[in-house]
Formats: sequence, C-alpha cells, structure tokens
Amino acid sequence: MRLSALGDTALTLPLLFALRESHPRAFIGWVVGQGAAPLLQGVAELDRLHVWRDCERHPAGLVRLAQEVRQIGYDVALDPQGLTVSALLPFLARIPERMGFASGPLESRELAPLFTNRPIQVPKTITHITRRTLWLSTALGTAPPEHPGTRLPVSPTAEARMQDWWQGQGLTERTLIFGLGAGWPTRVWPAEQIAVLAQAAGQTGYRVVMLWGPAERQRLGAWREVFGAGVVWAPESNIPEMLALLRQCWAYAGPDSAPLHLAGLLGKPTFSWFGASDPARCAPLGGGHRQVACGPHDWRRWRLRPHPLTHRTAREVVPGFLDWLQGLPAEIRQ
Repeated sequence: MRLSALGDTALTLPLLFALRESHPRAFIGWVVGQGAAPLLQGVAELDRLHVWRDCERHPAGLVRLAQEVRQIGYDVALDPQGLTVSALLPFLARIPERMGFASGPLESRELAPLFTNRPIQVPKTITHITRRTLWLSTALGTAPPEHPGTRLPVSPTAEARMQDWWQGQGLTERTLIFGLGAGWPTRVWPAEQIAVLAQAAGQTGYRVVMLWGPAERQRLGAWREVFGAGVVWAPESNIPEMLALLRQCWAYAGPDSAPLHLAGLLGKPTFSWFGASDPARCAPLGGGHRQVACGPHDWRRWRLRPHPLTHRTAREVVPGFLDWLQGLPAEIRQ
C-alpha cells in the first residue's frame, strides 16, 4: 500500500512487480493520490487501486478511505513513504502487519514510527530510493532484484493521439524531449540555462521537444520567448499522453521530476540536473544516464535559499551534455 505523488510512484513501481513475481497469487492493492492514479490504472499486476481524491484531503476523507481499505481485508501493509498519513492509514484500516522503514532522518519521519509495528532496517550501503524500497519486500520473503523492471501501462487512445501529433510536427526518432518544471523550486534550473543545452542539441542534429505540465501553463509565454523558434512545444498532455510522448523520443533531459523517472523506466537515456535532491538516492538506475549534481543535497529543501542550481551555468554543463549525446547509439547519431 502506498500514498504518493507521481514522481514517488514511479520510483516505487519496481516494488509492485517484484512482489507480483514472488507472490503471483497475492491480492495486491495500492493507495495513491489522485494526481498519480492514472499511472497505475491498467497495470495488470495490481488487483485494486485505492485513490485518495483531492476533494477528500481532510480527516473525514481519510477515514472513508481507511474504511474502503479495511473492507478488502489486507493482511500486510508496506509503507515506503514513511510519513504520518501513509502510516496512519493502514493503522486506521486495522491491517495486522504494518511494515515500513526503521526510523531515520530520511525515512519513517514525523509520526510514522508510532503506527508501524514492523520496522525494517535497510543496510546503509543501499542508498537509492528504489533499491531501499525493494528491500522492504525481504520481510515477505522476496529477494530484491538486481535489475528491477516495470511494465508501464499503454493507452491506445493516448498513443494514437501523440503519434499523430509527432508525425504532424515532422519529428523522427532522432528527437530529445526536455523537461522544464519540477514539484520543488530547488529542483528547477532557469530556462535561460536549459535553452543553451537545447541549442547545443539542435546544433548536433537533434530535434528538441519541450515538455510541460498544467501547473506550468502560465509560464509558457515567457519560456517561448527564451527558447525561440528552434524547439517544438509539446501539446498539453495527461499522464498516459506524456508516456506516449516519452516512448516516441530517443532520449530525455530534465530535472529530478516525474518525467525523468518515467523516461528511465521506459529505458530512455537521460541527462538530468539535481539541486536539493541527491542523485545517489533518486537518479535513474542503469546505463545511459548522466547527471549534473549541484549540492548541498538537503531533503529539507526549504532551507536552501537560494538553491544550488542557481550557481551552475550551462557553459559549465555543455561539455558533459555533448559527451552524453556522443555516447548515444551510433545508429541514431549518424
């Protein structure tokens, strides 16, 4: 069971597939916020999706959700988020075994330890969030996979719409998608700096598509002026459509945010920049990924004012970015 935002959900998805592989007959449910629910709809490995709707983000809504969960009769709850609400919910639902991280500075915070009755101690040598989350499954007899995999859902309608748009723009596979926004300001690099990378990609023969979300609509006008006519702006998209766009491109560049993690899960090479968040904890796993880390990395992100990314210029980053582009498969670079 999990209550999380979209980026957190993407980082936790491998746990679902590891549990399903090791417990093929288990009934598996997931508690998630309304914004991330579309990512999990249609995932065959999931038996039940419990959604905490935005209009119910109050104590009475939490009680209603707990009653819904209780009716299923779950035996075990796993809490990778480790916050008060995510730990309180299975307690209110009267789930007998409530597993979560042992108390620490980054995990099982706030009042979560009061509601977890089976704390799991993860070895300190395991630093990445996904691998630490997978370690929770050892309490259920599941060996954490060395190369965790996922199968993201496919919406035929979304795929068809984005393919039509892609072809209408004259885009080919030799296209990079750039992300601009992120949930926390301390993860965002100024658009003027990203524009330099986009220009460098264009000069090497790549087309560039700029991805944006509904929360960034008001900034589109200013961003268009910064980037000029050398890029293509993606249409407004929902989560299935965003996945469809990411499937079309060859690689992705952007901040520590949901599109980065989803691109990584889709097997796309990524180039990313990290400010307050730590790439050792949440950068995409596997090969083909390059990060720019601008510390200090502090999960108490509100303390970082001004945040670290304001001190890094694109001039410093371009050599590494071009080196990453050169490392993409030869059949695409030719």
